[in-house]
Amino acid sequence: MYIEICDMVAVPSLWEGFGLVILEGMIKRKPVLASNVGGIPEIIEDGINGYLFESENEKSLQEKFLNLYVAISEYKNEIDFIKKNAMITLKDKFDISKNSELYRQLYYRKLKLNL
Repeated sequence: MYIEICDMVAVPSLWEGFGLVILEGMIKRKPVLASNVGGIPEIIEDGINGYLFESENEKSLQEKFLNLYVAISEYKNEIDFIKKNAMITLKDKFDISKNSELYRQLYYRKLKLNL
């Protein structure tokens, strides 16, 4: 997979329902730079578990890309912070066991069945 040989993952979408490639990048412990559109901000918190730039704003993309490139080269602690928080996000929001249990509980409540 190409993500494994990359230093970062960039997702410059004009629109995005759910950015699965963002999760794939996080799983591979790559810092993610993505446009601030659609469902992406529900996954990425800028400067916490990844980086966001304003969609259709070339200057915003260039600045964030350059800052990320420099951080990868020179600020390992910042990148480690981002990677650690990305893994926490994956476990908290996208764990399949946790989410399947939440769906099960939701269906039981809606069907008025005992848990």
